[in-house]
Amino acid sequence: MSSATKPPFTDTAPTKVANNGHRLRPPEIVIARKSGRFWAIRDKLFDLDQYQKVKIPTAS
Repeated sequence: MSSATKPPFTDTAPTKVANNGHRLRPPEIVIARKSGRFWAIRDKLFDLDQYQKVKIPTAS
């Protein structure tokens, strides 16, 4: 582990989570499916740069 990399955040106490909010970031994309009246989260993508970009052909 390099000196710039921090260990993963594992605390669950509310005060520790609030004090370490700067370490938490929202996902760029959330993939969910409808389950009855509610949505079930299937995946969260945090870094889109690591995924291969697909070119979608446009109809002209």
